[in-house]
Amino acid sequence: MNVNYTTTQYTTSSHGFSPENSSGNQAGEKTAEGGSVVPQEEVSPLMALPDELLLRVAKDLPLDDIGRLALTNRRLSKIFNTEEKLKIISGRYFGTAVETYRKNIEHRAIPPVPNLEINDPLSRLAYHRVESNKYLTSLGSNTQQQCVATLNGHTHFVNSVTPLADGRLASGSGDNTVKVWDLSKPDGQQCVATLNGHTHRVNSVTPLADGRLASCSSDKTVKVWDLSKPDGQQCVATLNGHTHRVNSVTPLADGRLASCSSDKTVKVWDLSKDFRTPFPPPKKIIAK
Repeated sequence: MNVNYTTTQYTTSSHGFSPENSSGNQAGEKTAEGGSVVPQEEVSPLMALPDELLLRVAKDLPLDDIGRLALTNRRLSKIFNTEEKLKIISGRYFGTAVETYRKNIEHRAIPPVPNLEINDPLSRLAYHRVESNKYLTSLGSNTQQQCVATLNGHTHFVNSVTPLADGRLASGSGDNTVKVWDLSKPDGQQCVATLNGHTHRVNSVTPLADGRLASCSSDKTVKVWDLSKPDGQQCVATLNGHTHRVNSVTPLADGRLASCSSDKTVKVWDLSKDFRTPFPPPKKIIAK
């Protein structure tokens, strides 16, 4: 006996899926676009759930399963649309740190999702992360062609590089300097600032939430730089306290700064304090 099932066929596009209604396919058949036909009675238990609960269920499903569900029913295809999928992906990518990520990118221009009006910047970021992962996977080991710029200017090995909120890059080198690069400039002109002040190699550089830059060095110091100041005046603070080279520096979510050193300690610095006074000392964590 022939049994007709209602299904929703989907055509894959560059930005996701677009539905077309069809009927009359047998269970187990493939649609013209390659989608599987699922009997309606197998989907009906889900149809009894409200949209809000369906979305909560989807958050615990593999993305491939969400895509398959969206192929079975017009209502599911509407609920599990590209925007909702991107929200789910964002939650999985960024987890409990979602608000921190959102704050980090609030001043960045995240490219749009092609052919879709997705306003949430984290969803846009998740989309481009997915597409980048696919692209890099497709390259395999053939990645040499992907080098699109080589920045020359340091005179010794480069230890650290980090993006700045305005799209530029900062790097730290064994030549004792921090350099700032603008990739929109022509070749040979990308270095737009050289920060001098460290007396030994720069081991790490990191941007701060307020737009400043922090660096650490084998000269046992951490320096804070304000790139809006004139040349020669960008160093606004030198943090002393480590007794050996400082290997890495990183900002904390509350605005403080953490550094680690070969003196076996991690120090946490409160940048709202006056750095020039020795008291109170920075919090000291001794490695065991």
